[in-house]
Amino acid sequence: MRINKKILMLPCVLGVGFATLSHAATDGGLNSTSTGTSDISITINDSVRITGLDDIGFPAYGGSDTGAINQGDAFCVYRNGGDGYSITASNPGGTEFDLVGAADGDSLQYTLSVSEDDDASDDSAVSYNTATSFVSGSVFTDCSDETDGTNAAFDIRITEQELRDSTSGAYTGTLQLLLSPI
Repeated sequence: MRINKKILMLPCVLGVGFATLSHAATDGGLNSTSTGTSDISITINDSVRITGLDDIGFPAYGGSDTGAINQGDAFCVYRNGGDGYSITASNPGGTEFDLVGAADGDSLQYTLSVSEDDDASDDSAVSYNTATSFVSGSVFTDCSDETDGTNAAFDIRITEQELRDSTSGAYTGTLQLLLSPI
């Protein structure tokens, strides 16, 4: 008989233990007032958005032109909660930052700087296909909390030597910025 009592008590103890771990809605009783409860939960997933990117067109270079050239663009980075994010810059299908010549397949290498302000021209270059971390994005998807609607920028720089060593012709490429929450 003692063994049976222990066996009967085990399901009761387990049942009580499980009941305290779960949360569930409760119905009110039949009375002059009645109170019911409902547990509520939600999960907010990380969200990021990059907007306001423009195409970059360098002026023609040659003849009496001297020095390096650079062009950039300011854009908006949204991060839910304004938390940190990273940007990984690459050239789709490529292995380095470069522009490809249309006629002969020559390439023109460039360096890229990315900044958490609206001017990246004075920042250090970032590495190809390597995440660069930033402290905070905008809490508004359109950066309307920022003075000019931007909170980040990139700058493309091509050295004079690279320009002088290149064959004449048109060069094109694509810069891809992968935005990720951190």
